[in-house]
Amino acid sequence: MVKVAKLPDSTGIQVDPPRIVSGAPLLVIGLPQGHSFESTQNIAGQWQRFMALYGEIPNKADPIPLGITMNMDDDGNFEYVCGVEVSDFAANRRGLVQLAIPAQTYAVFQHREHVSRIPATYSAILGDWFPKHNLLAADGPSLERHLETFDPKTGLGGVEIWIPIKLAETE
Repeated sequence: MVKVAKLPDSTGIQVDPPRIVSGAPLLVIGLPQGHSFESTQNIAGQWQRFMALYGEIPNKADPIPLGITMNMDDDGNFEYVCGVEVSDFAANRRGLVQLAIPAQTYAVFQHREHVSRIPATYSAILGDWFPKHNLLAADGPSLERHLETFDPKTGLGGVEIWIPIKLAETE
């Protein structure tokens, strides 16, 4: 289950109901870095470092990079990976990680504000929307998929936040 302790302030963030998606397994190559909710401003620099290596990554399955948030703890520390989906791990540049993300069911939320407000959107989803709608986050990485309209120069244009969920068990 995703932890919700010490999440950032979600004031002013409106969360629309998500769509539920059965996600396929993903192979991702990316640049990892540890962060806390207090240091999320450092993610922009991580993206700059990753994009300098992006052209050298072979076998891209989708040209649009994605962010992966995982291993969140109760104190708001987590690992963030700037990555790209690949068709296989045939070649990998040193310093980049390979992630095999299993098929999962996701609640997909829209983030329409500046990317710097993504932590507040996570807070609104996990600390408010999920509890009010009796939805539980599953163990596993969350994905940030940039929309085709996303502009990395302005940080605007939309991001989807894919959070793995537990579905109610049927008897």
